[in-house]
Amino acid sequence: MPASNDNARIFAIKYAHHHRLARDNFLGGDPHDGPMPIGYFVWAIVGATRTIMVDTGFDAAMARQRGRTITHCIEDGLSQLGIGCHAFLRQYSAMPALSNPL
Repeated sequence: MPASNDNARIFAIKYAHHHRLARDNFLGGDPHDGPMPIGYFVWAIVGATRTIMVDTGFDAAMARQRGRTITHCIEDGLSQLGIGCHAFLRQYSAMPALSNPL
């Protein structure tokens, strides 16, 4: 495979959090049980020729269903980086439906 000069930058965009205990974050619990909130991120890998979004996150309706708190709009976070989400939405909507039991 030929070498590529497409160096990439990786951005983490935090969009939600959930207050929880350590025992809820580990299989089998945690003997040092105490507050251990969890953050939710989407990742944008930005190169000279393409941008890849890793994980599409969840929306406000799913956050309410799961008891999570949305702190920032994913679209706004992408926009602050100069990334338009319309291209991702077109590509994502063309994918076949995937089952997600969570």
